[in-house]
Amino acid sequence: MAVSGVSTGSIDINTIVDAYSARYTAQNITPLTTKQTKLQSEYSALGALSSLINTLGSKVIPLKTGTAFLALNASSSNEAVFTAAADSTAVANSYNITVTTLAQQHKVASAQFTNTGTDIVTAEGAGAKTFQVTINGVSTNINVTLTAGDSNQTVLTNIAGAINTAGIGATATISNETGSSSRLVLTSNSSGLANAITIQDTAGTLMQNAQVINGAGTLLNQLQAADDARFTMDSLSYQRSSNSVSDAITGVTMQLKTLGAATLKVSADTETITQSIQDFIDAYNAVIDNVHTTTSYNVDTKESGVLLHYSVARNMGSQLRSMVSAPVAGLPAAYNSLAQIGIDTDKTGKLSIVDSTKLNNALNSSLSSVAAIFNDPADGVVVRLKKYTDNATSLSGALTTAINNDNSQLQSLSYLLTQRQRALEDYAYKLNVQYSALQTLLTNNQTLLNSLSSFSLMPSV
Repeated sequence: MAVSGVSTGSIDINTIVDAYSARYTAQNITPLTTKQTKLQSEYSALGALSSLINTLGSKVIPLKTGTAFLALNASSSNEAVFTAAADSTAVANSYNITVTTLAQQHKVASAQFTNTGTDIVTAEGAGAKTFQVTINGVSTNINVTLTAGDSNQTVLTNIAGAINTAGIGATATISNETGSSSRLVLTSNSSGLANAITIQDTAGTLMQNAQVINGAGTLLNQLQAADDARFTMDSLSYQRSSNSVSDAITGVTMQLKTLGAATLKVSADTETITQSIQDFIDAYNAVIDNVHTTTSYNVDTKESGVLLHYSVARNMGSQLRSMVSAPVAGLPAAYNSLAQIGIDTDKTGKLSIVDSTKLNNALNSSLSSVAAIFNDPADGVVVRLKKYTDNATSLSGALTTAINNDNSQLQSLSYLLTQRQRALEDYAYKLNVQYSALQTLLTNNQTLLNSLSSFSLMPSV
């Protein structure tokens, strides 16, 4: 009789290991990764809020230090007479200005010569020639070599080239009034009487034969006389070499255009100041928007903002709103709050310029009072805000502390996840080894049973 055994199949080791691994992951890893994802979102949101707080802190600095309120605008009642610009060193005031002469560059010329003619070289003769040009007390010798047969155009062109190469404070050009004639024109680079041009032949008589000067050195063709700008300001007389005047009034630059009278007014640059205020409002509102979004709770969907359970974020909106809304202690009632100058909060806590006319009028009529609302040293609106933003984002501040706590937790979670992932890998490896050994044992047993089944049991005699 044959020996029969129990038949066994192969073990599906991968399925068994995967099942154990899935159970381990669900119990020991998934809860940590879920927590890690949530914490990472909160950490990022806190970082974004901190960045907005820092931006707000930077935007209030010009208002806090007062530099924003130093912006001045200079205007002319008649810009055809002069235009003006002011910097922060100017002082608000008005001036009555009358322009009587404009500064001019000196322009002199030679006679007009036929291009192909040889009048100049014929009268002067070939060879090296030297003439001296004096501008603003500086004399420079100019050397030109003439060659027999040189055309008038060639001679004038060579003179112009030599002058321009020398860099004497004047520019020489060739004027072609007709298609067949040329004239040398010499223009001082700067306006003013001091920059008048004088010319003298020192070796030869080239400039006399070019009919720029006569034998006495008198200019023969003065196209435009050198002159200074002259103007009166509140009955005081001024004279300058340039039409760009920056030293008559501290911090003000005038560009004189034509003769005439106009009023110069230096006043607060309300447009620039308003923009500084708007920059602050935009930065403030960005924080309010962020806080509203990240700390909200929807009663219908039961969904909450990512930072709802962070008190530092949850309380920030009301704290900021109180800072910008409360009157500034110690200031007169007419100018003691942002609302008094046309700036107010809405129901969400966001700021806006609700009355631009009111703000503009306040800036024009009482700039110092408006500035005090913002930067009163003891209780100004932006003084409060700067103190708050600095404290929140300091090393020991509430916002920094929350960020650091989240970061610490994220590092701990990362370490723990790494440890558990390694434990899972070790666990899976051990299961593979154990079940592989079991598979080998079962396979060997099956082989033994198969061998025994081939023998017959002999009956006893």
